[in-house]
Amino acid sequence: MATAEVHGYHATEHPGLSVVTYAVFPAHASEISGRENEEETRGRFRKMLQPNKLDRAPVPFVKMRYYNTRTGRASKGDARGFAPRPLS
Repeated sequence: MATAEVHGYHATEHPGLSVVTYAVFPAHASEISGRENEEETRGRFRKMLQPNKLDRAPVPFVKMRYYNTRTGRASKGDARGFAPRPLS
């Protein structure tokens, strides 16, 4: 279930309705840890999940930062980013 701060439904056209609207959708345990902050939750909901598609496949993720000692490449900044986790 996503709140108005996350889903943004009706925010422009009917702001009064938006604050009392909850987006209810099936979620898989591998998609939501429960430790995401509001910004991370908004990003996952709007960009990575397809909450309107009821028969969708799971979209698992890991939150990570990295440094590759062989190539010298690394993630940027101290924050961790979302990376899709392959299903196996």
